[in-house]
Amino acid sequence: MTQRAVDTPPTQAPDRAPRRGDSAPPPMPFQLGLFDEAPATPTAAAPKGRFVQLPGSILTYELKRAKRRSIGFTIDDRGLTVAAPRWVTIAEIEAAIVEKSRWIQNKLRDWQTRKASLPTLRWADGATLPLLGGEVLIALEPAAESARLDDTRLVVPLPGDASTEQIRDRVQGWMQSHAQTVFAERMVVYCERMGVALGRWKLSSARARWGSCTADGTIRLNWRLLHFPLSVVDYVIAHEIAHRREMNHGPRFWQTVEAIFPEFKEAEDLLKLHAPAILESD
Repeated sequence: MTQRAVDTPPTQAPDRAPRRGDSAPPPMPFQLGLFDEAPATPTAAAPKGRFVQLPGSILTYELKRAKRRSIGFTIDDRGLTVAAPRWVTIAEIEAAIVEKSRWIQNKLRDWQTRKASLPTLRWADGATLPLLGGEVLIALEPAAESARLDDTRLVVPLPGDASTEQIRDRVQGWMQSHAQTVFAERMVVYCERMGVALGRWKLSSARARWGSCTADGTIRLNWRLLHFPLSVVDYVIAHEIAHRREMNHGPRFWQTVEAIFPEFKEAEDLLKLHAPAILESD
């Protein structure tokens, strides 16, 4: 249902990223997200940080040591991040990167293409803000007592000369509060459809995941989902609630998702084109 980071044994990288129907090991939390990053470009000087020399280019990466059994590649707006067990050598890690370099570079290019196709969020009086499939105008009103949605306007209690940072903070603060309300209502709907208790859930500001469900059933939902139509919000909620029954991404999991949200495929395809970090302003 989503692109995932690629895991590969230290001695050999897989030929593809995991696809729908692949099972994941039960002990790990199951998370919904996109993973991609910025393209490598040829350069004469070695860049700062870790890098791998490829034919005609240098591929930089961030290394994170983790308690895991394989090497994992994650690509987002910050670039390539490699997670590897502590016992794997740098030579083995970089050999895996070289072997998987075509897939990595393709994903980096995909990320940049998607980012270039999106409108930049602007934090200014009169700017448009995507909200639940529509658009509202940011309207600064110094006399307003609090931020509120007024038909097609989001009224923000700030003076006309407010800084970009002030506007962004007020608007995002309102969005998080609104997300809490909207998500709470939709969580009730899909928990009832699944026949499970509401359970614990909270908002997330993750840069690479739209939602997650931990082994104890705690669900996290990214507040930036408010930028998408309600059907996408419903899909992510249905996806994570389904993990309370099936803690994997196997066939039975997808059957569970479809049982409570039959039109999930269209919403899934839309989310594949975006990641939370891509919805950042200048």
